[in-house]
Amino acid sequence: MRIQDTNRILNESRNARHAHAIHSHEQEGGIMQKAWKAVASLPTKISQMFKH
Repeated sequence: MRIQDTNRILNESRNARHAHAIHSHEQEGGIMQKAWKAVASLPTKISQMFKH
């Protein structure tokens, strides 16, 4: 019974770490995506400044 409990705890821990890693990666991707959009939109913003 103890081995089964230990295996269950290890599996739950592994699953929790995996879920945390995915969540962290998604947050980083969101930040990087926002940063890239900001950088990519700079030429348009600069050209609009000179038009006015």
